[in-house]
Order: sequence, then structure tokens, then C-alpha cells
Amino acid sequence: MGAHAGFHLAVATVSSLLVLASLWVLPLFPPGWIGRAPRAGLLGGLALLSGGQAVEPLGAASSLATVHDVGVWASAAATTITIFGTIMRTVVMVARHFDRLNPRWVTVGLAVAAIGSVAFVVGGIVLGY
Repeated sequence: MGAHAGFHLAVATVSSLLVLASLWVLPLFPPGWIGRAPRAGLLGGLALLSGGQAVEPLGAASSLATVHDVGVWASAAATTITIFGTIMRTVVMVARHFDRLNPRWVTVGLAVAAIGSVAFVVGGIVLGY
């Protein structure tokens, strides 16, 4: 197993630890879907990143390009989902702090999170990541 596979295993390990720590540390607030959706996006994105990064070295070590490519695509999708969940979670936290947790602010948060995620994807395409 080369350095390439070792890098992916390291990222998979760290992101798995982040998921476990986040399950314990991130409080579920506010009640209802406004609190659950951003947390689920953040944790789901990190979990998918762990899976994608764990699958990638299997393909790299065994020269199975298809397996490696599945891991690459899973990691790319996971990064976008994690960015969306992080931005949305931040907007909900700020709105809650300023006592502005209403559907209007949640809609603004969804728009900001979507724009941030699309900007990440477009930047990756334009810059060739």
C-alpha cells in the first residue's frame, strides 16, 4: 500500500472520529426539522466522507479503478453535503442566538447554504480539483 492509499485511510480515520465526536458534542437544537436537518446534513456528509475515503485505498491498492472512482465520487458528494450542512447549521445557530428562528431566516439559510455548496462545486470544476 502506497502513500496514496495511506493518505485516504488517514482521512477516513479522522473523519470517522469527527462523526463520533459530533454525535456526542453537537446538541440537537432547536426541536423539530429546523434542528435535525442541518445536523443530519453535517453528520451524514462526514459519514459519507469516511466511507468514500475508506473505499478509495481499496481501489488504489488493488488497482481496481472502478472501486477507486466510486470512493472519489462519494468523497466529492460528501464534501458538498458537509459544506451545506455546516453553513446551514451555522445559520440556525446565529438565528437562534439573535432570537430570529423563523421560517424566513431558515429560507435565507437554505439559500446561503445552497449558494455556498454550488460555489464549491463550480470552483472545483473550474479549478480542476
